[in-house]
Amino acid sequence: MLFLDLGADLVHVYRIDNCTGTMVEFGPLISKKDSGPRHATFFRPSNSSDTFLFVVHELSSGIVSYKVNYIPNGGLDFTIVQDVSTFGDRESPVDAKAAEIALSPDNRFLLASNRNFTSMFNVTNPDPKNSTQIASDSIVTYKLSQNGTLSFVQLAPSGGSFPRFFQMNKDGSQIAVANQVTMNVNIFSRNLETGLIGDLVAATTAPPGDGGLAYVQFIE
Repeated sequence: MLFLDLGADLVHVYRIDNCTGTMVEFGPLISKKDSGPRHATFFRPSNSSDTFLFVVHELSSGIVSYKVNYIPNGGLDFTIVQDVSTFGDRESPVDAKAAEIALSPDNRFLLASNRNFTSMFNVTNPDPKNSTQIASDSIVTYKLSQNGTLSFVQLAPSGGSFPRFFQMNKDGSQIAVANQVTMNVNIFSRNLETGLIGDLVAATTAPPGDGGLAYVQFIE
């Protein structure tokens, strides 16, 4: 089990003792100073016994990929494979804060969300009666490889401000994004072959609430 400690720049590593059911702590995975590891996901390539770990770092707006090695007497060992930006081929804003990270259902693409106070995009308001454009943050898409490296695909608008969470549907043909500050949910199409996020399919605004909008889920 892994526990990400944003403030300490650590990923704590535990093993479950099958005899006692207790958790035994091993040496942590240490991130760069002030990088702020926030979320992570494991990846196992098709037709491979290799395992990789992708950690998204909130404060540095980066994704670090690690090769995971299972130690015979318990615990995990990590070897850095690659360090990329959550903004792809664009410069990271100084106030950016990366949030969610997830694999696509087909195990071919890695996505992460970016939150920043100076949004990078302006998108059309889904309300046909309102011509005012909406400032939008972004979702980055990378293509996965067998060796754990990432190839930049796209930086797409999230449709609002502070996309704290997103989720793809079962087949990955759509992605729903919860924008925390603007309190709106946007559902976009996804191209299963290229991984590109496309047109807006549906949108709604949530009632005002304390803390903003933090989660969205497909019910299928």
